[in-house]
Amino acid sequence: MTAANVALRQAGLVRVMASYQDGIPLALTRLSYFWKHQVTFAPGGFFNLGFRFTVPSSSTAHSNSDLYLHVVDRRFPWHWAMRVGDDDACLAWGEFYKAELLALDVSEESSVTGAIRYDRPVVVKWLLDQGFSVSSTAMQEAVKRSDVALVEQLCAATSQSIRGVVALTIFHGRLDLLEYLYTAFPTALRTTGLAWAHYQAQPTCSGPPRVATPTFLMPFYRCSILQTR
Repeated sequence: MTAANVALRQAGLVRVMASYQDGIPLALTRLSYFWKHQVTFAPGGFFNLGFRFTVPSSSTAHSNSDLYLHVVDRRFPWHWAMRVGDDDACLAWGEFYKAELLALDVSEESSVTGAIRYDRPVVVKWLLDQGFSVSSTAMQEAVKRSDVALVEQLCAATSQSIRGVVALTIFHGRLDLLEYLYTAFPTALRTTGLAWAHYQAQPTCSGPPRVATPTFLMPFYRCSILQTR
């Protein structure tokens, strides 16, 4: 009896074989076919160092920056799945190509940024659990959203200086996030929190201060006044 006949007599093995096409799970064939055969790519960006692409459903040309990518590689269909909100396809692609995607992420930390930008919390959690990098751009996207829970997740998953996060929060004027950071990382605000209090208390061109100094930062502000006298 040939090996093929033996295999075909085993229902479980037949199901496994049928679930794969071109060496990848059936669940991924749609994404794989999409980026290999349906998307049209062309050089783009400054000095044609990036790329442009169009998809079958639209004549609009997209830029590589739309997907937070500089080159076309295995991340392209992954980031596209994030953009269109297909969490299942995104997670399946990530699981199957995890080792390669992690290696690519080392040179260009864009996966977490994309998931945050496209508001895919399930994907963000999966990425953090798998050890994908949290870049300063990803942190900035989270701060812009004023999402305390998300910032807390990112802070727990990165070794970045919390002062950098505080500086971003101050720059974007997110008092709710600043209050959370003050509670969770009080030592990080000994200088950055003081800078915020000084900035807000300075008179504008028309005279009055910008806004009242937040109550939770008043100790820093009072301390600074005493130190300057």
